[in-house]
Amino acid sequence: MALSASLRSASILSLTLLVGLGSGCNSCSGKKKSATSGDEDVAKKEGKKKGKKKKKKRSRTDKDPNSQNIRLHDLTTTPNAAVVRSGEKVWMWVDGRSSAISQPVDAVAWSKGGFEFAAGNGFTKVLAPGGSFYYRAKVGEQPATQPLKSLLGKPSSPPEGFAIDYIDGAGGTKVQAILTGPEKRRVRLGLFAKVPDEQIWLEGSLPTDGKASAPLSARVGFKKDGEGDLLNQVPDTGTAVAWGEVGDADLKEWMEAAQAFGKNGAKLTPGVKVAADLDRDGFEEAILCFDGEIGMLDPRCVLVDIVNDETRMYAIGLPWQANGNQPVAFSVDGSPYALMISTKDPKVGFVLRYYGAGWMAEPIR
Repeated sequence: MALSASLRSASILSLTLLVGLGSGCNSCSGKKKSATSGDEDVAKKEGKKKGKKKKKKRSRTDKDPNSQNIRLHDLTTTPNAAVVRSGEKVWMWVDGRSSAISQPVDAVAWSKGGFEFAAGNGFTKVLAPGGSFYYRAKVGEQPATQPLKSLLGKPSSPPEGFAIDYIDGAGGTKVQAILTGPEKRRVRLGLFAKVPDEQIWLEGSLPTDGKASAPLSARVGFKKDGEGDLLNQVPDTGTAVAWGEVGDADLKEWMEAAQAFGKNGAKLTPGVKVAADLDRDGFEEAILCFDGEIGMLDPRCVLVDIVNDETRMYAIGLPWQANGNQPVAFSVDGSPYALMISTKDPKVGFVLRYYGAGWMAEPIR
């Protein structure tokens, strides 16, 4: 089917600004924790026996085959978001991301769909709850937004289990903002000249359509040749998935929008244009990779998804080069993936998957 008809709706939760910060909040009162760790073990054992066995280190194969790939976006996702303000800039974080994004405070709006601000290439960029980050190529049903600045200066409390602490950084000359949370979350939000002016916590809405595909390990059997180079083929334990076609009207519309990614106005043409239902929501998403000169901070490949009439372009790190390997779609235990091996360095390959709230292209290990 043509992707322009592949519209989907997502039921979303209401925006909530969490209220009620107590006066005892160390993180918000401007107090600073020392970066020095707790008690250090300085005792050394004497008279070590020569024949004593060393503790065996567990190899990668002793571990859960998927554990090496687990990241923040694979934890139990929450709709939580946080903002740290220092002067006229804000550092924005949503659960599912391992870092914060900074912008001038006047440039940012907030809605239950996340933080949004203008990008240098003319797109609006959206940092959405759950950790996804996309370019808005076409406006659809848009949630009501309000200037982020209008939410500052109001008391808010961190969700249960979450906190932001300010600790010494750069040898004590600066201050680090460290966010912690359940499942051993720990995110460095930024390094500041002094304790930031304030922090606030927000709650957005998470996607409800689609199913996550688990991270893959080498045990799926990525194929290699006699030289150890990766082959652009379905893994041994995978099942091939046929690509669909991108409709002419959709391709024309999306390529017109994607010209904004060209370096200094360089013309871009589609080197990859394929489609499949990669998040199991019943509708196809498209993968586009561009030939031509790309701007320094712009994506070479994007995944295009339409949600509530909004056309979204997610930057995906597939190693595309002109006349290179086309992506290979496959499934493992019913979960869909897309694979691309670099033609420049065939020992490098990436697997694209939907993690439940966004898209990740992860290196083959």
